[in-house]
Amino acid sequence: MVLITLAFSAMRPRNNIVYAPKVKYADEKHAPPRIGKGLFEWVKPVMRSKEPLILEKTGMDAAIFLRFTRMLRNIFLALSIIAIAVLLPANVIGSNRSFISSNLEGSQSFFVTMTPQYPDPSKSGS
Repeated sequence: MVLITLAFSAMRPRNNIVYAPKVKYADEKHAPPRIGKGLFEWVKPVMRSKEPLILEKTGMDAAIFLRFTRMLRNIFLALSIIAIAVLLPANVIGSNRSFISSNLEGSQSFFVTMTPQYPDPSKSGS
């Protein structure tokens, strides 16, 4: 997602015909506000625009797309907070009871124990 955003930010200023066709071809009533040529100049107008303005200037597709991406952002944020608050402590407490002693020896990093490939010593075959 980060690479797509960076690619869009790099290509948008040079390709107005693709990324902002209504600026050139629409009348004053339906033309969206002009956005600067900077790399991330588009972020602030998108975040601050209200839905009725987006609907009037750019159409139903853009309004629905922005509503959908905001919803996904909010769901992801809420689930991330829950996951960090609940799953991280449960993983640390339940996965390896001797975590502190093994970490003091320098044998495993804290984040290595949270990967799926980390072998749990209590479940080894020996």
